Amino acid sequence: MNVMSSSSVSNLESLFLRAATTASRFVESPNAENTTQLNDILGQIIRSLTIDSTVRFSLHSHNLIALIQYAPAILSANSTAPTTRSKIYQLLFHLSMNNTRLRRYMSSDLELCEPVFHSLKLSISEQLGPQNLIDILRLMQALTYEKCVTLGVWANDLISFLMSEICQEPEPEWMPYCIAILCNLASRSKSVCNRIKKSSSYKPFSRRVMKLLAHDSRIVVVSSLVLIGYLEEKIRDMVYCSKNIHETFQCVFNVLTMGDGDCLMTRHIASDLLRRLVVSDTPTISSVPVITSTGKDIMSYSFFPRCIQQTAELLVALDPRLEESTKIYDLLLAFCSLPQLQSPTCSEILKCPPTENRLTTPIIAIAETASIAVDSVVDEMIPIRALKLLTFLLKEIVDVNDRILVHIASEQIAQLIEVSGKTTIDSGRETATFECKRLTEALRIAEICCMDELRNDVLDVMTAQLCAHIAEFQLVSNPIILQMSRPPVQRTDHIPNWSIHGVAVILQLLKLLAVAKDLSRSHKERYWKLLKDERLIPLLGYAIAYGEAQMVSSALEIYTHCAQHHTFNSRWLGDLVASCSIAKRLQEVASPANTTGSASLTRDRRSLRDSISPQDTDIQSMIKTEDRETMKAIDEILQKVRTNEIQAKDLKTSEMLLTYERKIALMQDRERELEMLVKAKDQALQHNERLRQQYKNGFGRTEQNEEERTLLRKSVEENEKLKEANAMLRIETDAVRRALEERNEALKKELIQIRQECTDLNTEIVEERELVVAARNLSDDLKKKLHL
Repeated sequence: MNVMSSSSVSNLESLFLRAATTASRFVESPNAENTTQLNDILGQIIRSLTIDSTVRFSLHSHNLIALIQYAPAILSANSTAPTTRSKIYQLLFHLSMNNTRLRRYMSSDLELCEPVFHSLKLSISEQLGPQNLIDILRLMQALTYEKCVTLGVWANDLISFLMSEICQEPEPEWMPYCIAILCNLASRSKSVCNRIKKSSSYKPFSRRVMKLLAHDSRIVVVSSLVLIGYLEEKIRDMVYCSKNIHETFQCVFNVLTMGDGDCLMTRHIASDLLRRLVVSDTPTISSVPVITSTGKDIMSYSFFPRCIQQTAELLVALDPRLEESTKIYDLLLAFCSLPQLQSPTCSEILKCPPTENRLTTPIIAIAETASIAVDSVVDEMIPIRALKLLTFLLKEIVDVNDRILVHIASEQIAQLIEVSGKTTIDSGRETATFECKRLTEALRIAEICCMDELRNDVLDVMTAQLCAHIAEFQLVSNPIILQMSRPPVQRTDHIPNWSIHGVAVILQLLKLLAVAKDLSRSHKERYWKLLKDERLIPLLGYAIAYGEAQMVSSALEIYTHCAQHHTFNSRWLGDLVASCSIAKRLQEVASPANTTGSASLTRDRRSLRDSISPQDTDIQSMIKTEDRETMKAIDEILQKVRTNEIQAKDLKTSEMLLTYERKIALMQDRERELEMLVKAKDQALQHNERLRQQYKNGFGRTEQNEEERTLLRKSVEENEKLKEANAMLRIETDAVRRALEERNEALKKELIQIRQECTDLNTEIVEERELVVAARNLSDDLKKKLHL
């Protein structure tokens, strides 16, 4: 895997900055010069982008985001040249296919689908050709795959266009993209399904989709299966009935394993469909997923083992950084999460042998994927998914009394655990949550390996000192401990996401130490020391009160270990869990205005809320309950008297009077309560009116505020211009500096060469002098001999 150099990163950043500046000028004035400049810089960016560079972009890549934000305006403008639109399509498509974070941002926040559809209509009206249409449709397919896509009125026209293109004869070459887009929309919105059913062309469209099940294109077949499942009940009952479901499963598995080179996201759609067919999405009390009625017999199909192995082999063949791999991991994890399919799925994955075309096995490829850096993948959860799947596989090996070394080298497992365990968790970075998740999964793998002959290798890397370091970081840095130590009404601080996963780290570390304590004395000492640490109690309380099912289960398991100590403060743990219930109720009672209103109103409401004690609340509710019951009893007695169920002569006059007096008293009490309620409401209205007047008097200086806003805008614009100029100067300075450094290096090399030549010449001169002296001596000798 190639690693991006700092120079390539800076080059891309400078290109994005120049492109954003050029796009800004183009939006203001789309003349020929700005169009040419924008086309040139977009072309440079497209040529410079690679998968390695694209997966590293985030929403904090400010220059890139600034460029993308101009895309809706550029695509929506009728004056934009087709060549400019084409380059925008290529850029956005590359980003959306290789970076899921940017794709969600473009689909949801930017609402980019609408301007892309506008471009589609322009392409059709201007007859720009089939390739231009395909470029637009494949971008639309990528954007509509996200569940967060925002649909507007324009979606009705898009649906009509897609249905007409699907039904068109002869079939256009862009039809597979059309049915894939419609499949995405139907999967994510019931309103889209209703819109399709209400269409005047629905009947011919339904017949056409049924015929497309025999199409040559795999994406057309699998998209048709999805549409049938959402739209046509009669055909759905026929395709997904118990008689034909095995053929449907085999068809979808074939699409998944073979893919479709001509079209995109084929495996995405097939994987999603298989998960829906097998794993029920009906909510239940249990955290364990439930198998569907259509998937209950999947293990009995003869093709199931072969299909699981072929699916697992994709983990070796596909690029682990891309989203296709994510979909394969999602599918296999979904199967492993079902108790009925966990063991069969894992055993078939482990049976996959290496071949001539595939020199490694799926389990080795999974371990390699688990080691990938977070900034090298399309989705940061890919390494986490790989770790989870590896956990299932190792657990299956241990459960059947097999040896892990038969399937994967001990060095690879030990290195994976060591790297994850020694990763520094920086709470100030976005990757802190990911690092906690990776550490939790690595600790889970270490726990499983301690039950195998790999235990010594694992304990050599996951030493007691390393376990102590991991625990101490969470016990010192995790803000949940401080938050839980406060009274419920004071728990107003936001808890960062990483700290919640940090609780899971501590719980899983204790589970690992519980296994390792019987294998190592140092780990045993660390285990008992950690159980006695009182800082652990707030984390246990939070896990029990707020955690998900797996976290709650782990917390209760750890509590049974803690309870072995007679000094363990179970009372404090109970108080913390109970206080979480109070905190939840306070949050529910809190008005939404608390987050948007003025600070003074927030303080008033908080003080009012704090002034009411739980005892007062209980007494008030008790009194109201008694009053209601008394009033009900009196009404029943008087009703019986009116209906002669109780004879008036059986009651004394004094008793009758007392009964009426009691009812009158209760009604007067109720009247006073209502008057007090009205008074409180009036006071609240007066208070709101005062706040409104304060706001109007304090912040209503419209002219002055407008002047200040104008000055602020000018300052911001000047600041942006200076920032751009500064960035350009830095780029130019860096370029000049690099050129001078290169020139300096060349001159140094030239100087060294000249010095070497000078040394060689001096040596030659000395040698020539020696030859001259020798020649002279020889000449003198010859002269002497001649004279003699």
